[in-house]
Amino acid sequence: VARISFYLMLCMAVETFFIDLQAARGVASHFNHTSIFNEIVYAVMGVFILFNTGVVSYTAYQFFKQSTELSQAMLWVVRLGLILFVIGSLEGGVMSGLDKHSVGAPDDVVGLFFLNWNTQGGDLRIAHFMGIHALQVIPLFAYLVERYFKLSSVSLVMAFALLYFLAFNLLFVQALKGLSLLG
Repeated sequence: VARISFYLMLCMAVETFFIDLQAARGVASHFNHTSIFNEIVYAVMGVFILFNTGVVSYTAYQFFKQSTELSQAMLWVVRLGLILFVIGSLEGGVMSGLDKHSVGAPDDVVGLFFLNWNTQGGDLRIAHFMGIHALQVIPLFAYLVERYFKLSSVSLVMAFALLYFLAFNLLFVQALKGLSLLG
């Protein structure tokens, strides 16, 4: 647990450092090919995020392999949150492969208030965001259902995770087709 925690913390610290550095310089952190330095920053970020995805995949594998004192419902909350995180991360990899986050419109258009998600074409960041935040959404759902409805069920957690998976993957397909979140 300590080693996994260290690796995850390291990956997020490196990613955050470079995003903050580029923001302080007033330049884009992602898809920035304007100089050798910016290329190196983007490549280093990519290596650490790829490593992070591997560590999370390994962690998910361990939750299937190792015994735990968690209830079955909570065990599945963790497993499914980790799996959906990895899928969301892979969708981020698609953006990297395309070297852009928008389909059917330029990346640099003014978008949705606060989030700046593209409103003129498809935006792959939406599905990526939903996927990586499954780690928070699925446990929150399980907690709220258990706390307020006194339900703790593997079937309920799996059904919610499946619906969540379908929702963010439908948004991914919609974005790949170049369709905006708003229409």
